[in-house]
Amino acid sequence: MTLDETAQDSAFTHLLRILGAIWDKVGPGAGIVNTLEDAFVRAGLENVKSQRLQLPLGKKFGNEQDSKASLEPFKLSIPNISNGAKGM
Repeated sequence: MTLDETAQDSAFTHLLRILGAIWDKVGPGAGIVNTLEDAFVRAGLENVKSQRLQLPLGKKFGNEQDSKASLEPFKLSIPNISNGAKGM
């Protein structure tokens, strides 16, 4: 693992902690992902299956075009997340 990958992983881990804290504060909780399947079943859905995917992000793609494209949603959403967290 390179220094860049370590910094990227660290920043993403920090982002996930911030999102978890926000979700804990507004209701669904940081562990919402672990409860979605059961929630859908309780809502009446049938044959519900969940699957976790490990998707690359940033430099883990290995090429610059995909790397940049994978980060675009975060560039757009992080300022809003930050402003929302400040207001809590």
